[in-house]
Amino acid sequence: MPPGIQIAVTPRRLSGWVDRKSGEVALAFTADFQFTAFGGLYTPPIIPVETMLSTEGVAGAQLTGQGRRLDEATATARLAGVAAVPVLPDAFLSWFLRLPADCLAEMDARFEFDA
Repeated sequence: MPPGIQIAVTPRRLSGWVDRKSGEVALAFTADFQFTAFGGLYTPPIIPVETMLSTEGVAGAQLTGQGRRLDEATATARLAGVAAVPVLPDAFLSWFLRLPADCLAEMDARFEFDA
């Protein structure tokens, strides 16, 4: 991010399933993204984002990503998700983020399971 610009992510929901036998994971993820700039002088409305995080391939209108199934030995997986972000009521932020657009998330995750 350029200096003076921040994005805070507030997770709202993470639910889904893990199939330890096949290694597949699918998690519905909802979060609020709060953009601020210039020391808080510019704070547009929160951007709600929803996606399905998966260990499989994911695709949006513009972006694609690839997860990796759960490795039972290390309890690690790679999750990928694509979220469509529409044009926002704040014209400047929509222009700055070049909306509408896809947002791609790819992240390594480690799982802990009860026996």
